[in-house]
Amino acid sequence: MESLSDVAAFATKLKNTLIQYHSIEEDKWRVAKKTKDVTVWRKPSEEFNGYLFLKGYVIKRATKPRVL
Repeated sequence: MESLSDVAAFATKLKNTLIQYHSIEEDKWRVAKKTKDVTVWRKPSEEFNGYLFLKGYVIKRATKPRVL
């Protein structure tokens, strides 16, 4: 079982990795899927074979509430 310091170190590494992914320039991302309401971008991973799917954009149209 890992000690708490190992878990804390892993959490810090994960946080820094996610911050790094979030800081990737816009032109490095490509649209993976787009629908009427959702767009998802991807980027080839430098750490493993495959893609990072970290960006998403959702448009949710709210309907006007009905008062009864």
